[in-house]
Amino acid sequence: MSSKRQQIVDAIETRMKTILTTGGYATNAGQRVYVWRTTPLADTELPALCLYDTTGEVNEDGGIIGKFSHRLDLSIEAIASGSTTRSVVRNMIADVFKALGTDEYFGGLVETTSSPSHDINLEQADKLIGAGIVKFSVTYRTNQWEI
Repeated sequence: MSSKRQQIVDAIETRMKTILTTGGYATNAGQRVYVWRTTPLADTELPALCLYDTTGEVNEDGGIIGKFSHRLDLSIEAIASGSTTRSVVRNMIADVFKALGTDEYFGGLVETTSSPSHDINLEQADKLIGAGIVKFSVTYRTNQWEI
């Protein structure tokens, strides 16, 4: 069985893949969702969402003997290019927020999902490329010495 951290990342990836206009979202960003993408995205792979689980903090759970409480920081990059990059990235950020809010407990895997923050960066070289970053945290519990 995979770790609870892995189950949470899988659940978030699955949720991001629901971001489709047929599901009531503004974009089809869910068509291209990558977890820990380390290579540059080609134009044919945009728009895309890239998910990263970064810092994990573990504390003994003072309320329950034999349990650990975890806070996991995550970020989702919303990347697009083209003449409408600014509005597409803004819509992708809004879609990520909406997707996170559909069930902030991820079917009982997490106890809380923090209010996300967001940022946008644009670069103009040969073409306009934009990236929006949504950062949030989840809190969850495991048995001692598990993640």
